[in-house]
Amino acid sequence: MLWLAILLPALPLQVFTRGVREAPPLAILSPRGRVLAASAAASAAGIEAGQRAASALALLPELRLQPRDPAREAEALAEIATWAGRFSPRISLSAPDAVLLEISSCLRLFGGAAPIEAALQEGLAELGFIALPGCAPTALAARWLARARAAPSAPPTSSSPSTSSSPSASSSPSTPSSPSTPSSPSASSSPSASSSPSASSSSSTPSTPSTPSAASSPAADATHQPQPDLRDWRAALDPLPLELLREEDACDAATLELLAGLGLRTLGELRRLPPAGLARRGAQAAALALARARGELADPRPWFEAPLRFQHSLVLPAPELRAEALLFAARRLFASLAAWLDARHAAIDRFRLRFSHGSRAPTELEFALGRPSRDEAHFALIVRERLAVLELSGEVDSITLSAESPVAADPRGRDLFGDPAQAGEDAALLLARLQARLGEDGVQRLDVRADHRPEAAWRNAGPSAPPARAGRDAASGARSSWTAPPPPSTSAGLRPLWLLPAPRPISAPRYTLLGAAERIETGWWDGMPVRRDYYLARDADEILCWIFENLDAPGQWFVHGYFG
Repeated sequence: MLWLAILLPALPLQVFTRGVREAPPLAILSPRGRVLAASAAASAAGIEAGQRAASALALLPELRLQPRDPAREAEALAEIATWAGRFSPRISLSAPDAVLLEISSCLRLFGGAAPIEAALQEGLAELGFIALPGCAPTALAARWLARARAAPSAPPTSSSPSTSSSPSASSSPSTPSSPSTPSSPSASSSPSASSSPSASSSSSTPSTPSTPSAASSPAADATHQPQPDLRDWRAALDPLPLELLREEDACDAATLELLAGLGLRTLGELRRLPPAGLARRGAQAAALALARARGELADPRPWFEAPLRFQHSLVLPAPELRAEALLFAARRLFASLAAWLDARHAAIDRFRLRFSHGSRAPTELEFALGRPSRDEAHFALIVRERLAVLELSGEVDSITLSAESPVAADPRGRDLFGDPAQAGEDAALLLARLQARLGEDGVQRLDVRADHRPEAAWRNAGPSAPPARAGRDAASGARSSWTAPPPPSTSAGLRPLWLLPAPRPISAPRYTLLGAAERIETGWWDGMPVRRDYYLARDADEILCWIFENLDAPGQWFVHGYFG
């Protein structure tokens, strides 16, 4: 097996700042009231991890203090795991700040571990997260190697991790981000990379990965790379600091204090001690964690299962009302939605956005796409049209995106000479944009009805409403096979394109009748009977008209439409 760890050292901060381009001065507080992480603007003013809230406010009075929100961090981890399903079906959560991917069966598809790492980091940046990858044949070793890459000189938007959760720069060895490819261990200690995972757990006992790591070589076919033995990646664990035993609560503070009292500083020093002696001193947990990381002890982990319904939220660091800022935040969620659909080979034709306004009632919007899609640019285009004309009831502090009932995506590929269906897709996109800007009721289409009365032979219908059926097909429910007849040779049966809302009385001598009359006598069953003789006529201005004579008393003439 080959595990790729996605470590998010600044997750407590980024769950609040991922929705904006530049985070305002913001600090995350631990339950004890100390600064846990700070944004780039706050760090530039001297705010550091470990400071008391009062000291931080004294340095920067406009600093926003936000208590840590473990629930939002857990939701963000689940969102990232759902998004990562496009790279591997074998995913496990490693709370509180990492996602683990088993990638041995996906290396050939992506061209090796290095392209997967690069694509992961680029994609997570689009989601608003900064991640540190680590690669190893065991899950815990991959997490440790990713943590060892964390340093105080992190990217500007990330926070400075507290000293209790990551090693210091002086204690972090210069190890590669992922170990070299190990040779194959015994067949009894690991499942085959091609075997399907159990529904409930996976084993992290190492097996032979098929590509080199990202640090040891560039992206290339694994068959062209040398295959170092297992000692290379295990040796990379030895210089790592003992503080890494805090990961996943493998050891408590008392055990680490005991090991420090024995003069131990690195995992290599711990490995050289006899396990029996560690057990007698109450440090057996440290020995077991090291054995799991080195692949000497099984490390089963539950597999993550993506939800059947997509629903994720994004909180803003400060209330926002500008449409462009809200669209930028929504794009983060659209990228996650597109990955969820991509992993399912599915698409959606509608989704919902919920804008929260604090104590006020939220604004809920539903968007129709016109056709099933999984293109995040398509989603953003439709939302942009609606936000351009929307008047919100107040400033927005969080956004929730939800979608359900995905349908199978169209697998049609691109045609060299153009896609014949592209015109219909463009028309559907135009229709969706008009609906987003004008509202659902602002876009209508004409639908025919089985009625001889001209004013009752049509109706307004929504663009997505099914067309009406006529005649015996409507009664039987069968699909109509009616086709348009050829143009008539006489005036009977002609209908004007411009039909007046109501017939207008006219003076008959001003019109010249062209052709015979078309009698319409119907409607006696619904209380709106008509008895009319319709004529094609030309008025004094040479305008072609559609007029009729009312056969009921007093027998007046009316114009009902114009042909142009």
